[in-house]
Amino acid sequence: MIAAFLVAGTNPSASSLNSIFILALSPGSVEQTEVESNFTSQLREAARGTALNIRVGFLGLCAHQSDLETWTCSSIRSSLMEALGPSVPDALNLLGMAEHFRTEVVFPGLT
Repeated sequence: MIAAFLVAGTNPSASSLNSIFILALSPGSVEQTEVESNFTSQLREAARGTALNIRVGFLGLCAHQSDLETWTCSSIRSSLMEALGPSVPDALNLLGMAEHFRTEVVFPGLT
């Protein structure tokens, strides 16, 4: 029964089910530390420019901009990026990580 909900969640054609997902990714907040390397300062700057929240499901990905209320869903990452438009930054490559998780971990694990 639970597997049926997971398969139905984040379905691009059933937007009412996008609250059922396997993994959620968001930039979160990156605080400045006392011992900070160039790498961590670059990550903090990239996280400030990213306003995407990503949900991963068996059938697709959903993205939500923090300043909007609607979720945009697609079964293909490139289509989702096109639907979001070029003005939506994904400096941390959250969509790439979500797609990798879905195709390499979730899909083979549930089939």
